Amino acid sequence: AAKEEARRADPALATLERAEELFAHKRYDLALNEFMTFRSMRQHHLWGRAWYGLGQTFHALGQTDKALDAWTEIQRRAVINTNIAMVAESYRASGDAYLEDRADPARALAAYGSALRLKPDLADGAFDLNRGLALLMQGETAQAVAIFTERRDDAAADQVEFQRWDNLARQCAAGHLAPLTDGLPPTQRRAQADLAMGEALSAVGSFERALRHYRRATRPLSGQAGGDLCALGMARAHAALNQS
Repeated sequence: AAKEEARRADPALATLERAEELFAHKRYDLALNEFMTFRSMRQHHLWGRAWYGLGQTFHALGQTDKALDAWTEIQRRAVINTNIAMVAESYRASGDAYLEDRADPARALAAYGSALRLKPDLADGAFDLNRGLALLMQGETAQAVAIFTERRDDAAADQVEFQRWDNLARQCAAGHLAPLTDGLPPTQRRAQADLAMGEALSAVGSFERALRHYRRATRPLSGQAGGDLCALGMARAHAALNQS
């Protein structure tokens, strides 16, 4: 009853919740239309939440540039309006997009740093995994290992989680998860980044995510260094997911 009363008092809330429900049900085109109604409501207190959802929807539709534009607009407006919501979350989402879609660990790390400064409690396991992978790609192996080791130690009571983080830390420390090579053409750099992500995600047991990166890397690396690793990684991920 309280929710219905709130929706009646503020029609924008009803629109936003409808958009978020459509997004949750993967009806992205319809969600996009609902989120876009906030273009003319930039002073509304729900605008930041809506624009964050807009970015998520663009990203789900494979439109990374538009997603980054939406999240960047939140960040830009928050400089002069400290009441805007979802600023830290928009930095986190930007970091994930820079890392996973753009193979740009430097910009990913900058975004993650901004997110942490604004909201330290965002640093859950998924956040620390991606931050560690970005550090690894930048050649900051010791810092990546430190993050993974801390996660491992915090999970001492959960043997499954402990083993996941321990395996990742060991793989990094042994040099099996190498940083990106400097000076690569963009297509090759993206493919090498996807391969690196696939290997790291496999090490931590995130095989579905690993498969997405292996698949993206397969064609550009076909017949080149890394192609065999992609094929092996995909076979390993399929076997782990019982999809062979």
